[in-house]
Amino acid sequence: MQVTNNDPSSTFIDDVEQHSGIDRAVLKEKIKNFTELLRSIKHTDDRKKMLWREIYENAVTDRLNACLMYTQLAAGVLNDLNLHALHGQTITKYIERMSRANDQLLKLAELVAEAEAKDVPFNTDEMYNKIAS
Repeated sequence: MQVTNNDPSSTFIDDVEQHSGIDRAVLKEKIKNFTELLRSIKHTDDRKKMLWREIYENAVTDRLNACLMYTQLAAGVLNDLNLHALHGQTITKYIERMSRANDQLLKLAELVAEAEAKDVPFNTDEMYNKIAS
């Protein structure tokens, strides 16, 4: 399966949505929810919030890119031992990239939780739900 779209106005997320079933609206909603969460924190520097939003977007994008590449490659080598031997290390790297993106998101959640704790009392489960939704 090739992910390239010949439409010059197409974005990577358009291609991902088309080929993977991942809904672009869901991604935009997650970023919007995280941005709203950051806005609710009153006593944190806006530059820090902007950096956190960028980290969030990059981690989500990295995870999405790695997931897409992993899915395509894994599907192609599933029943072919020769292809699996050839591409096994690459598949492992995609899994590691997804794991690192998840680690970045968890660390970011900790930083945001600390900022919120300084701002107002909050429920940890509620914060993680806001990030995950």
